[in-house]
Amino acid sequence: MQLFAPPVLVWLPDFRYNTPVVPDLQLKQSLSDRQLEIYTGRKLSVPVSFGALETEARQTLPSQSFDYVAGGAGAERTMQANLDAFYRWRIVPRLLRDVSQRDLAIDVLGMRLPAPVILGPVGVQGIIHASGELATAKAAASLGLPFVLSTVSSYSIEQVAAAMPGEPRWFQLYPSKDPQLNASLLRRAENAGYSAVVVTLDTRLLGWRERDLDRAYLPFLEGLGLANYFSDPVSVRTWPRLPKKTRAPLSDTGPPSTPTLAQPGRISARCIANRACQYC
Repeated sequence: MQLFAPPVLVWLPDFRYNTPVVPDLQLKQSLSDRQLEIYTGRKLSVPVSFGALETEARQTLPSQSFDYVAGGAGAERTMQANLDAFYRWRIVPRLLRDVSQRDLAIDVLGMRLPAPVILGPVGVQGIIHASGELATAKAAASLGLPFVLSTVSSYSIEQVAAAMPGEPRWFQLYPSKDPQLNASLLRRAENAGYSAVVVTLDTRLLGWRERDLDRAYLPFLEGLGLANYFSDPVSVRTWPRLPKKTRAPLSDTGPPSTPTLAQPGRISARCIANRACQYC
């Protein structure tokens, strides 16, 4: 699991910005008001900068929880290389342009999103806060952004769906050796309104995570992050065999070189991730 990793890169064959521009005065006004509130004495309860926020998290969270979400595999050199590569990207300014009207919305998998942002799957969020994925789902819903629920979540597929009714949500699947369990998880996600599936292809084993090994800490051994398994009828062997297919569009995750193993034409998008940074 990785909370402080660089954003996951997403490649979408049909990705495009919406061409019409629409008034965004409400957003502009809210940002302006927010700045003014801060400058006139309304001090924030959390740091503004990302680095300071991470430092405060280190000071606040139990050490093993912080290391689990902030750490990566091995000596974390690949994680640092990813950060360095990401920060080499720059936004090219367009000067003397009319910005009174603007539109950041995009179309992804048949959905119109207000911005090109997706909250990627981060597992076992209950070790960070008691509300775990429920709080993250509610935050995503308040912005109209998709939330991708990890298989190894602290709350079940259905509980998270109930926390963001009517808002876009996807489900990330770690394929199991048991096809019946895979089918059950997919069917539950589909029935709970998850509109896409993100399949992780490159994590058949846990990463060699030195921080976690130094502390001998693996939350799954304490029953954490297993809500979907504990609530799944196939997992507890009380549910009959379910269909092996889902009608939801599929996305796979893995390094750029990961071959697509699904049926030709069934993959709608590719999420590029690096397990040197995360495995939840």
